[in-house]
Amino acid sequence: ATCTIVCADGAVSGVHCVLIFAGQASKGDASPTVSCEVEDRSTNGTFVNDVAAAPVRDRDVLSLTKPPAVGEDGVASPSGVRFRVELQAPAPTAAGGAKAAAFTSAWTSDGFAQDLLLQEQQSKATVTGELLVVRRRLDEERSRFESLGKELRRARATLDEERARRVA
Repeated sequence: ATCTIVCADGAVSGVHCVLIFAGQASKGDASPTVSCEVEDRSTNGTFVNDVAAAPVRDRDVLSLTKPPAVGEDGVASPSGVRFRVELQAPAPTAAGGAKAAAFTSAWTSDGFAQDLLLQEQQSKATVTGELLVVRRRLDEERSRFESLGKELRRARATLDEERARRVA
């Protein structure tokens, strides 16, 4: 299958969902209305504003992973694959009016790129933070190991001196 957006996340299916866009010219209005439906094809679910299989409206948040869990502190974790939906009507045609037949709607590629970049930066920051914590723990363990090694050498030296004194 050909996907418009590919997410490198284990919780996102190969073809996670399909967005079905439709446009309709409103009577007496030069701009068409835009509608979007989500067809979930995943086993993990697709969520709109953290509700499963809800209709999509402009500025809604489409989540390809389960809604974030709320911790004991009442704050939701920021993880997950989420996109903000921007439904846009086409520019008017040369004749001056927007035609339903010429209607195209899409999420803006800039919005996708920005969301993906933000998610990538958040992931990198999380990984970097975890690596720094692990490195600090490793340094602490090395320091503790070295001090225990010195203490062990001193104890052995003291023991050897005590043995030599008792033998003599």
